[in-house]
Amino acid sequence: MIRLLLLLLALAAPVSAHEGAVPAFAPRLGATLPDLALAAEDGQAVTLRAALGGRPTVLLFGLMDCDNLCDLSEDAAATALDATGLGPGEAGALFVSLDPREGVPEAQAARERLHPGPAWAFLTGPNGAGLARAAGMELVADEDAHPLALLVLTPEGTLSRVLPGLDVQPRDLRLALVEAAGGRIGTLSDRITLLCSGFDDATGRYTPLIHRLVQAGVVVTVLTLGALMLLLERGRRT
Repeated sequence: MIRLLLLLLALAAPVSAHEGAVPAFAPRLGATLPDLALAAEDGQAVTLRAALGGRPTVLLFGLMDCDNLCDLSEDAAATALDATGLGPGEAGALFVSLDPREGVPEAQAARERLHPGPAWAFLTGPNGAGLARAAGMELVADEDAHPLALLVLTPEGTLSRVLPGLDVQPRDLRLALVEAAGGRIGTLSDRITLLCSGFDDATGRYTPLIHRLVQAGVVVTVLTLGALMLLLERGRRT
């Protein structure tokens, strides 16, 4: 019940993982994130590229020791990823801690608490916050307050798309991962859908291009009618 109330509150306002000012997030789409070193759940050092494993990957920043919106966002991402039908060999998922004080115990506890699928890896270390800033996140104070979003990376670590952190749809996540993979995964149907769709950055969803054409047509029609009315009004005055 508490999680449901938190989710409803989150959807009704700009999304931050904790109370307070909502930090800015200006995604650096097209930027390749630095290959920083992090710590895996077994304590071994792993770079971002190694963690990606040559797969398109969902990247989520948060706190391992967090039982409110961070957990909700990971739950939403894990559920959506499972529903995409993509296996762990096709797409990966990373939960990276923003708190340099968190380490292996917190990462292992987060996995036990959240029970995600095998595609997920929980990474900690002092470079987590730097990685988030490289993606365009503004962090404040002790990083408790941070934007909630799902970042989709290409196999090379380039930021491809940003999806909602709490309301992600499996269809949109699948298309974003297929797109990020450059056609190396997915089906012919996925590729056709991508050709016939456009990504709406405002909503984080793929929409049929016909909808955009209709919207553009409505705008053009309104502007045309407005111009005609203005010309007619001027004609009457003369």
